Amino acid sequence: MSTPTATEPDRSTATHTSATRTSGDGASALALRARRIRRRAALVNDPVLRPLVVAMRRRAAELELESAVRAARWA
Repeated sequence: MSTPTATEPDRSTATHTSATRTSGDGASALALRARRIRRRAALVNDPVLRPLVVAMRRRAAELELESAVRAARWA
């Protein structure tokens, strides 16, 4: 395992890991991935990369929908 750099957070102490691993349906892990994608897409402010941002947002929406479906099935 590599050590985190100054720009990369230390994931070994992240608070969300236990929550995503205890969920049997994987919905919280999908929701987390969607939030990360949306956060990255929000950082892009280049018109040339606009199609990429649209695709990232679309993927985040797909993950959020799948997360909601899994959570509903698990409940």
